[in-house]
Amino acid sequence: MKNKKEIINTWEENGFINFPLFTSEDVKEMKTELMRLLEERGDVSKFYEHPHLKSELFLKITKDKRLVSMVETLIGNDLDIPDCKIEATQTWAYLKPPGSLGRDVHHNIFYSHANYGEVVNVTIAIDDSDEENGCLYFYPGSHSDRMVYPIPDSSHTEFASKDEERIKTNPEGQPNERGKPCYVPGNWVDGEWVDKYPKVYVPMKAGSVTPLNSHVLHGSDENKTKDRWRRSFLIQYQKLGKIQSVGEHMKREVIDVYN
Repeated sequence: MKNKKEIINTWEENGFINFPLFTSEDVKEMKTELMRLLEERGDVSKFYEHPHLKSELFLKITKDKRLVSMVETLIGNDLDIPDCKIEATQTWAYLKPPGSLGRDVHHNIFYSHANYGEVVNVTIAIDDSDEENGCLYFYPGSHSDRMVYPIPDSSHTEFASKDEERIKTNPEGQPNERGKPCYVPGNWVDGEWVDKYPKVYVPMKAGSVTPLNSHVLHGSDENKTKDRWRRSFLIQYQKLGKIQSVGEHMKREVIDVYN
């Protein structure tokens, strides 16, 4: 990204941006630290919750001044707040070893219960990703509707349907990963359903950073490779002082990014 204007234009048009930030040495350090945490836990079947609590490195990354400045700019733009201040609320690491399944289409606003523009999630790629190892896909522009499309459950069956067999593939304690895809808006065109927004796969280089609007629809497919992981470190940021949604499965607590 060349300048602030280009960043904002891309953000407003797509609902996400991707740009290089961390060096190859930084990435190597992240990989080593993440694998240390996983060896201590002894389980790679589900994502790692709040690595910043167990790792000085991931806490340092969460407070990285370049990340903080970027998110201040994005949230400040969406909320029209000059000199916007932010806080983090949770971190987690996605692992996605070879053969693992993806995450059904969703948008983060359904979980954060925030007003439009108050929350930005950031993905930091620890491995190169592409369609073969299950990179993220997006529906660019889907944030512009400012709608909240629920995942299907007992109270929201009109938007999408459950896949009971796919639900069984979810890791323990992570019931929303698969089997309950979010509704994707669209319309019938000559008797065929056409999504309102295109589905676009977005390969990412290790060390690159992808902030995404909490309303933009996204997901990922399975890792079809035999020897490539698709690890990433994720951070949720929000406007400083936003009414906190604690969360049902992975509890959120405010992280001061300025001290």
